[in-house]
Amino acid sequence: MEAHIEEMDVGDTDAIEGKMEGFNYNIWGMKEPNYVMRMMATGGALFTEGCKSVARVWDNGTAKQFHYTQPYDWHFHYRHLVDDHNNKRHAIPFCEDSWNTDHWTFCVFTF
Repeated sequence: MEAHIEEMDVGDTDAIEGKMEGFNYNIWGMKEPNYVMRMMATGGALFTEGCKSVARVWDNGTAKQFHYTQPYDWHFHYRHLVDDHNNKRHAIPFCEDSWNTDHWTFCVFTF
Protein backbone atom coordinates (compact mmCIF):
# COMPACT_ATOMS: atom_id res chain seq x y z
CA MET A 1 0.00 0.00 0.00
CA GLU A 2 2.71 2.48 0.94
CA ALA A 3 4.57 2.00 -2.34
CA HIS A 4 1.32 2.54 -4.27
CA ILE A 5 0.51 5.76 -2.41
CA GLU A 6 4.09 7.07 -2.57
CA GLU A 7 3.54 7.60 -6.30
CA MET A 8 0.38 9.69 -5.70
CA ASP A 9 0.06 13.46 -5.18
CA VAL A 10 -0.13 15.01 -1.72
CA GLY A 11 -3.68 14.75 -0.39
CA ASP A 12 -4.64 11.74 -2.50
CA THR A 13 -6.11 8.77 -0.65
CA ASP A 14 -6.71 5.11 -1.30
CA ALA A 15 -8.06 2.20 0.71
CA ILE A 16 -7.71 -1.53 1.12
CA GLU A 17 -10.84 -3.39 2.20
CA GLY A 18 -10.79 -6.50 4.33
CA LYS A 19 -12.83 -8.65 6.65
CA MET A 20 -11.77 -9.94 10.06
CA GLU A 21 -13.90 -12.03 12.42
CA GLY A 22 -17.02 -11.10 10.45
CA PHE A 23 -16.38 -7.34 10.48
CA ASN A 24 -15.62 -5.32 7.36
CA TYR A 25 -12.77 -2.85 7.76
CA ASN A 26 -10.72 -0.43 5.68
CA ILE A 27 -7.09 0.56 5.84
CA TRP A 28 -6.81 4.08 4.45
CA GLY A 29 -3.69 5.79 3.28
CA MET A 30 -3.27 9.52 2.59
CA LYS A 31 -0.18 10.94 0.95
CA GLU A 32 1.53 13.67 2.95
CA PRO A 33 4.64 15.52 1.75
CA ASN A 34 7.08 13.33 3.72
CA TYR A 35 5.09 10.21 4.64
CA VAL A 36 1.92 8.20 4.14
CA MET A 37 -0.65 8.57 6.93
CA ARG A 38 -2.47 5.27 7.47
CA MET A 39 -5.56 4.51 9.53
CA MET A 40 -7.69 1.44 10.08
CA ALA A 41 -11.38 1.56 11.05
CA THR A 42 -14.77 0.07 10.31
CA GLY A 43 -16.56 3.29 9.31
CA GLY A 44 -16.25 6.11 6.83
CA ALA A 45 -15.78 6.36 3.10
CA LEU A 46 -13.47 8.17 0.70
CA PHE A 47 -15.96 11.00 0.06
CA THR A 48 -14.98 14.66 0.29
CA GLU A 49 -18.46 16.22 0.49
CA GLY A 50 -18.72 18.41 3.57
CA CYS A 51 -15.11 17.75 4.54
CA LYS A 52 -12.54 20.36 5.51
CA SER A 53 -10.40 22.01 2.87
CA VAL A 54 -6.70 22.06 3.79
CA ALA A 55 -3.42 23.06 2.20
CA ARG A 56 0.16 21.88 2.39
CA VAL A 57 2.92 24.43 1.75
CA TRP A 58 6.52 23.48 1.07
CA ASP A 59 9.63 25.49 1.99
CA ASN A 60 10.09 26.53 -1.65
CA GLY A 61 6.64 28.18 -1.69
CA THR A 62 4.86 25.44 -3.62
CA ALA A 63 1.37 24.75 -2.26
CA LYS A 64 -1.34 22.16 -2.78
CA GLN A 65 -4.93 22.56 -1.61
CA PHE A 66 -7.30 19.60 -1.20
CA HIS A 67 -10.24 18.32 0.83
CA TYR A 68 -9.81 15.63 3.44
CA THR A 69 -11.79 12.48 2.78
CA GLN A 70 -14.29 11.40 5.42
CA PRO A 71 -12.02 9.20 7.60
CA TYR A 72 -9.34 11.89 7.84
CA ASP A 73 -11.88 14.67 8.34
CA TRP A 74 -13.42 12.70 11.24
CA HIS A 75 -9.97 11.96 12.68
CA PHE A 76 -8.81 15.57 12.75
CA HIS A 77 -12.22 16.85 13.90
CA TYR A 78 -12.80 14.40 16.78
CA ARG A 79 -9.32 13.33 17.90
CA HIS A 80 -9.36 15.50 21.05
CA LEU A 81 -12.85 14.53 22.17
CA VAL A 82 -11.84 11.90 24.75
CA ASP A 83 -8.92 13.95 26.07
CA ASP A 84 -11.09 17.06 26.43
CA HIS A 85 -13.78 15.07 28.23
CA ASN A 86 -11.27 13.56 30.66
CA ASN A 87 -9.68 16.95 31.34
CA LYS A 88 -13.08 18.42 32.21
CA ARG A 89 -13.92 15.47 34.45
CA HIS A 90 -10.70 15.92 36.41
CA ALA A 91 -10.85 19.72 36.64
CA ILE A 92 -11.39 21.29 40.03
CA PRO A 93 -14.09 21.43 41.25
CA PHE A 94 -15.19 18.06 39.96
CA CYS A 95 -18.40 16.29 40.84
CA GLU A 96 -16.94 13.53 42.98
CA ASP A 97 -15.40 15.95 45.51
CA SER A 98 -17.96 18.72 45.46
CA TRP A 99 -20.94 16.39 45.89
CA ASN A 100 -20.84 15.45 49.58
CA THR A 101 -22.52 12.09 49.49
CA ASP A 102 -21.44 8.53 48.89
CA HIS A 103 -24.94 7.10 48.61
CA TRP A 104 -25.23 5.06 45.39
CA THR A 105 -28.45 6.77 44.27
CA PHE A 106 -26.63 10.09 43.99
CA CYS A 107 -23.28 8.80 42.76
CA VAL A 108 -24.80 7.71 39.45
CA PHE A 109 -25.40 11.41 38.63
CA THR A 110 -21.71 12.29 38.89
CA PHE A 111 -20.75 10.50 35.66
